[in-house]
Amino acid sequence: MTVQTPSGLKRMDELEIGDMILSIEQSMISFTPVVMFLHNEPKEVAVFKEIETADNRKLKLTDFHLIYVTSCKPEPLKLIHAKDVTVGQCVHIVDDSQQSLKSTE
Repeated sequence: MTVQTPSGLKRMDELEIGDMILSIEQSMISFTPVVMFLHNEPKEVAVFKEIETADNRKLKLTDFHLIYVTSCKPEPLKLIHAKDVTVGQCVHIVDDSQQSLKSTE
């Protein structure tokens, strides 16, 4: 699994506290520093939820990872745990230019 950094994609297991990663807060997209790890034990087994969107993108998140969703209508983004995402909700992803959010079911 990878995340976007200012210099390109980086594997999650290579991240360190302070590394800058692409982040979303409400509708603002920016690079923010990693401040902590919820799962950072190399030998620890974690269960990941896979969310597949209508346009075939796949997100792999632990149950308590936070993700923005809506009911696919114009409304404020709602931050929920990945375990609570349901079919029919829209998740919000950064477009390919990394300039704006787009909604995908």
